[in-house]
Amino acid sequence: MGRFKPWYFWIAFSLIPIALGLIWGFFFDERTFVAFSHADNRAQVAVLGEMAPLNSPLTIGFLALVGWLGFPIAPTALVLSALGWSVAIIAILYLTRHVFRCRPAVVYLTALLLALNPVVVSTLGTRISWTVAVGALAILSGARKRWSYQTGALLIVLLLNLDLSAIVLALILLGIRWRVQRRFPFRPFLILTVVACGCAAAAIWQF
Repeated sequence: MGRFKPWYFWIAFSLIPIALGLIWGFFFDERTFVAFSHADNRAQVAVLGEMAPLNSPLTIGFLALVGWLGFPIAPTALVLSALGWSVAIIAILYLTRHVFRCRPAVVYLTALLLALNPVVVSTLGTRISWTVAVGALAILSGARKRWSYQTGALLIVLLLNLDLSAIVLALILLGIRWRVQRRFPFRPFLILTVVACGCAAAAIWQF
């Protein structure tokens, strides 16, 4: 038998969320179905007594496009969210191994704990998996000093899930970038601020 190579672990861990998604099925919580309703209606209006989720315009817009193209929204969201966790696991594997230089045992234990975390199942069908995945890619881009990629990744994070955690992540990474470059990243800060304030203002106005 040939030597068991590390990339086998990468594939195995990345397939776990997809398997969990297929096993779990369409058991979404009420907020997830609210998002599906908004996407299906293709309108940012309040339904089911909830505020339109304008803190996630990219998610609603994409799911609306899926519905407009005639694809079923719930199965598509389930598969895409499972794929999002797969991407997140691979990104975190790469971060822990090649950026933080952790020992292989720590790397694989981290990936296993993430893949089998109850959060994976509880967030199937939502934008959380891709928020984590793109956030990890933003951290990786900063570690590689690919600043334009990092700005793009942070922009996607804010459009996917505009909440306190996304804002804190953006501020921390911009602060690290400021320290590394020794000059304030004014343009990325301005772009991210305009996007965040625009989404927040739209959500407040809708409410």
